[in-house]
Amino acid sequence: MIPFVSSGALLRCSHGSAQSVLVLAPSGSVWAGGKLVATAADHLPLLNILPFGICTAPGNPRVVLGGAIASAPCLPRTGLPWQCQGQSLEIEGKAALTAGCRLRCQWGGQITVAEPGQSAATLG
Repeated sequence: MIPFVSSGALLRCSHGSAQSVLVLAPSGSVWAGGKLVATAADHLPLLNILPFGICTAPGNPRVVLGGAIASAPCLPRTGLPWQCQGQSLEIEGKAALTAGCRLRCQWGGQITVAEPGQSAATLG
């Protein structure tokens, strides 16, 4: 079975120097397997998606300043929900976030799930 992504899951950005953590608010969230489970709508920067260390994305204006490479914090900039191709799992009428889903950062990075926080897609 496909693992659901739960609160505290580890995330990775292709242009970040460190992993991040997924944060979900208990109110209004979905529960599965005794844990808060994310949906495709849980993509808000600095609310759901925390920084990824130092950014190396050439599309980030803080990284490339006046033609020179600078050290800048990897602050995610996600405008669209998670994309979960080939998946139609729903929890309480919401698109479930699973380990294979991806999120695009507007600076050019690809955010993926490094560790989903649950081992299988079981409801309970």
